[in-house]
Amino acid sequence: MSAPQRPEQPPQHRPGETEWIPRVTDTPRRDEPFHFTEEQPEPEPAPAMTWAMRILGLVAVAVLSGVVYWYITINDKPAGGGAGQQTTAAPREGVYDFAVHPQVKTPRLDTDCPGHAYGKTKTFLAGPGVCTKLVQAAYTTKAEGRDVLITVSVLHLSSQDKALELQALTMENNTGNVSDLVLQKVIKVDGLDSLAKGGGYQSRVEGSVITIVEGDFTNRGEKDEKTLDAVCEDALRLGKTIDPGA
Repeated sequence: MSAPQRPEQPPQHRPGETEWIPRVTDTPRRDEPFHFTEEQPEPEPAPAMTWAMRILGLVAVAVLSGVVYWYITINDKPAGGGAGQQTTAAPREGVYDFAVHPQVKTPRLDTDCPGHAYGKTKTFLAGPGVCTKLVQAAYTTKAEGRDVLITVSVLHLSSQDKALELQALTMENNTGNVSDLVLQKVIKVDGLDSLAKGGGYQSRVEGSVITIVEGDFTNRGEKDEKTLDAVCEDALRLGKTIDPGA
């Protein structure tokens, strides 16, 4: 019978000898070539995306500019607005600076023209179909260091001939006129019961519309019709302010 096989025993080392242990490493062997890893470039954005971003940027700038412009504009506007609803602001161009009278903040409109006139002017306006609308407003200004009150009256007549006829009538003496707002007691001024007594007067005809302006100083003192006429002449432009159809 043969001798039983014994498991292989590890080699025995003599005293003083070092046991050999194989090295484990991840680095390539010297005989293997070294492989370089190239970095992949970042993908460039698509042309459509680039243009979309540019357009959005331009739109944002435009919107911001619009907001700034709106803010500046809305804070520059004077108070005022639609006819018959808010105060009608006087235009600034011209010789004199006119301000809306505080007792008449909105223009007064009426179709009863003769009801706001006196003398021969009243009789003329009472003719059938002669006058269809009357708009009146009041303003204040300063001339020669004194306060001036004026009334602006805009009348819509049936024709230009009628408007010219009314203009000629009101320029004559003792023929009456359209009643100013002081005479109608709409505006109350101490010591002043009408703007027609020694005050200024001017009128203008455009088509079938006539604008009549009367004015006077609100404080007692020497009358100066030349200055008052100049104020009334400048105030004729206010007719289109109180009535865009004038």
